[in-house]
Amino acid sequence: MAPSPGQSTRGTKTPRVLVITYALDPTADYVLRELTDRGVPFWRTDLADFPGRSTLTAELRTEGRWGGRMGDELRGVDLSEVRSVWWRKPTSYSFPDTMSEPERRFAASQAKGAVPGVLGSLPGVLWVNRPERNADCTKPAQLAVAARAGLRVPETLITNDPSTVAPFAARCGGHIVTKVFGSIVHTEGGKRGQLYTRRVPPDQYDNPRIGLTAHLSSGRSRRRRTRSV
Repeated sequence: MAPSPGQSTRGTKTPRVLVITYALDPTADYVLRELTDRGVPFWRTDLADFPGRSTLTAELRTEGRWGGRMGDELRGVDLSEVRSVWWRKPTSYSFPDTMSEPERRFAASQAKGAVPGVLGSLPGVLWVNRPERNADCTKPAQLAVAARAGLRVPETLITNDPSTVAPFAARCGGHIVTKVFGSIVHTEGGKRGQLYTRRVPPDQYDNPRIGLTAHLSSGRSRRRRTRSV
């Protein structure tokens, strides 16, 4: 029986792909289903599992390599067998309520130094993408790099001025969408939801609440440009 999406393959194969993302990540589910179909072993976890539900034990070997294991009671990875790390959208480390706020902050700093630190120092590992690279990889930067590379990118407006939205929409044929800059996960009133990309109706172009923060809108794609050599 094939493993369910989001779980590691079992048997004699050692997980070689480490996937770090939040539990209800549908995009990761699709990718991991494909890895399962291809017979690629993996182990999926989240930073929120550490240290309550998962453990890390790493020892520095004489040759300067870290050895040990990261895992839970049922599954895990031998650090020497990790060949790829997919660092997607992990949530924060989780600590017991019995700890004070200063204790939790200190514990989080220690976990941040240990988990990404050990994983990031493993040799010959392909990362998609390293946390420090993700921090620098914002949507404005991504779009600018893609355009310079000659890729097709959408007409894009970033603004907190409601008066600029209608003219932008007119240039895009009256069809624009809005999307968030960071995580789509949103919690309000104890309920967790997701803010997906959605179309902006014309009656919302001049909504004064646009002025409360920055918004990103996209319209029709620009024509593909030929990259100069």
